[in-house]
Amino acid sequence: MNIDKKLLLTIILSMFVIISVSASYQIVLQSGHEGMPTNLRWHEKTHTIVSSGEDGRLIVTRPGDHKVLHRFRVTSDRIHDIELDPSNEKTAVITSNNGLYKVSVWDWSKEEKIFDYELESEPLFTSWSAKGRYLTIGNLGSPSVLVLEGRTGRRLSYLQRLPSLYNAGYIGSTETILMTYSVSGSIRYWDIRSSALKLSTETLANLQGIKVLQTDSKTTLFAYKDSTLYLVNRQTGAVLDQLEIPGMADVSIDEKNGELDALVVSLSGTTLHGYKVRNERFLPRDFGGNNLSSDATPLVVDPGLNPVKVLRKNGKTYLISRSGQLFTESLTGFSQIVNDRLWIPDSMAFSDNSFYLSRGNKVLIFTSDFFRDSSKGNIEKLNDIKREEIFTGSLASETGIRVLPGEVILQWDISGDGDENGIRRIRLSDPDDELLFQKSGPFTKIDVLDDGRLLTVNRSGTVNIMNSLTGEIESSYSALGILDSAYSA
Repeated sequence: MNIDKKLLLTIILSMFVIISVSASYQIVLQSGHEGMPTNLRWHEKTHTIVSSGEDGRLIVTRPGDHKVLHRFRVTSDRIHDIELDPSNEKTAVITSNNGLYKVSVWDWSKEEKIFDYELESEPLFTSWSAKGRYLTIGNLGSPSVLVLEGRTGRRLSYLQRLPSLYNAGYIGSTETILMTYSVSGSIRYWDIRSSALKLSTETLANLQGIKVLQTDSKTTLFAYKDSTLYLVNRQTGAVLDQLEIPGMADVSIDEKNGELDALVVSLSGTTLHGYKVRNERFLPRDFGGNNLSSDATPLVVDPGLNPVKVLRKNGKTYLISRSGQLFTESLTGFSQIVNDRLWIPDSMAFSDNSFYLSRGNKVLIFTSDFFRDSSKGNIEKLNDIKREEIFTGSLASETGIRVLPGEVILQWDISGDGDENGIRRIRLSDPDDELLFQKSGPFTKIDVLDDGRLLTVNRSGTVNIMNSLTGEIESSYSALGILDSAYSA
């Protein structure tokens, strides 16, 4: 491989946390936010989690296969809020700069901005219609509700003269009626095209986090105020149930099945409180269908996780930490979703059209025409890259790797923390059939001399010339203090 391509791969590895491969080749760092996360959302259509942070990044994670699919910066400033288009891989992003606010819509699958809409003040709400036809914005100016075409961002001449300010909005699957909520407690229903008032009712004032539950008749609102959760009939305004959770730092409800998790942070620790909405009441999830108690049993969260946001979706709970890492429930508590984000290789090797990385008992193999000498560093050739992962019998935490002709790799133990420190000869056609020889490691150096011989240096100061097929030592030299050796024919 020529030096330019080695330099490119070195640059990649300097920020290496491992490569996520898609149909069009991308390098995606498998890591979280650099700084406090600000939002955590679920996209049902793609079964992905979208998060934003003070670092100005959007991160799209698919928890099903433990991968970060997209991680990119949309602003140099803090992201205040995001709202996902339920029908497409798009999100509205709310940012500010020098007192001016902007609602930007981004296609995260392409990592491209579609349009901007600038505001003189912070939007009171941002909401997509159920099928993504409209993007509505609550505005402190006139008009008090802006209706944008969801696809292009073109402002539409709808709802131009609504009489008040509104702090929440919802457009259902018919995409003909806008429900609004004001901090005064008024709930209004407006015909989008004619602005005609269709229904009006009153409920509690100063509610936040308003969601329309998609259960049964879709007549129930979920909301909270301070540390109290509420269920409200959105047609009559009647309070159906309420639940106080002291110390609540965040709450998430699954609109489809009514399950919710409240994150509580107090001096005594961090806990999760799980409930479900059934028959217009809050019931603890841990009692199934029996109403034995009105309070859920708190689930203690490891304080080392330091969670700041919670997400409940499809029967699972997700947490995001102050440092921007995602966790989900496991048999032993909460485990990190992206398991190999800090997988940094100990050693690498090149052979023909393949690039090899080794750490511990794990070997990653990337195959592409880019790695051939003839490619001359043409990065477009990375479009055909393939990734393979194999595991060896090494118990060492640090390993090295070399490649022999005939699709054979040698992996040796550098650290001495394994029970059998040595060299493993592995045929890629049958990785399980590995040959372990020369248990005199750990090794500080191994060089391939030719097709059949190796030069090895171990920590004891022994230099060997070894047969690479059998492990038989052809010559040996030992002296106190040897740190390195070279061979000249």
